[in-house]
Amino acid sequence: MNYPYANGYIKAIENKLLDKSKLGKLCKTEKQDFYEVLLDLGYGTSGSNVEELIESELSGLRNLIDELTPEKKYTDLFFLSIDAINIKAYYKMKLFSKVDTDFYSETGNLPKGELQKAIFENDYSALSKTYQKFLENLDKNLAGIESPRTLSSKIDNAIFKFVNKALSFTNKTALKTYFKLSADLKNTLSLIRSSKLNWEFEDFQEMYIENGEIELSVFEKVYIEDKNGIILAFRDYYQERLATGLKRYFEGEDLDALEKYFDRLVLDIMKSYRDDAFDIGPMFYYYLLKQTEAKNIKMIYASENPDLSGLIEY
Repeated sequence: MNYPYANGYIKAIENKLLDKSKLGKLCKTEKQDFYEVLLDLGYGTSGSNVEELIESELSGLRNLIDELTPEKKYTDLFFLSIDAINIKAYYKMKLFSKVDTDFYSETGNLPKGELQKAIFENDYSALSKTYQKFLENLDKNLAGIESPRTLSSKIDNAIFKFVNKALSFTNKTALKTYFKLSADLKNTLSLIRSSKLNWEFEDFQEMYIENGEIELSVFEKVYIEDKNGIILAFRDYYQERLATGLKRYFEGEDLDALEKYFDRLVLDIMKSYRDDAFDIGPMFYYYLLKQTEAKNIKMIYASENPDLSGLIEY
């Protein structure tokens, strides 16, 4: 398989994404009819409830990308966020007895049984050499951790370092852009949450993810600033769009709205890679669209009075 063929196929199926009219129909659908309406719209293939139907759609996405990809070692990076969820869950079970071992989020790269053996039994033999080394080093770095928050931040940093190493000698600009942007947005959200909780800078620093464009020193400088100082400090990043989102946040202090704004910002920035027929950009952009589509469906289903204006545009 090559990229022109794979990306041509992706282009041909993009119109199957749920558009505004279909999402609007879901907004008007009674909860007891939601599952059937989703199926009628061509979304999902199996499952006994809405959540399982969404999982079946995302599993189908994973299978499709695995079938089409010319470079699986790079498209596998799309799904590391799922691996991170599973790794965090199992380490919290191992260290803090906080998660049932039956838990497993589908579509990651690491199979449930192999991942559980690695984390609970330190048996890495069933994993590829790449993941063996990653999990062995991670286990060493997590030794003595006493806080779930510290645990999560160390795992996040390990994942981003893993990605950075995997991309260090490639020209995969789309993926490099995304993971840098993702680190910056996660750090910005951590800044806002830390401020709301009146945490010290050291508490924020513990959660800071490296490998973004915005250095820790910038966050340290603005940590004690008022809202205007924070907005001003972030104007130099991402054509002032980060500052625009923060300005909107401070007007109403709606953290959910800020997260949605950041989701939209990711799509806006990554959209420039959707037409690169000879590389990974179109496939990755389609992956992001499908993830956004799933988020919108979940928001509609969870809301008492869903409205199109509250969804993430794509």
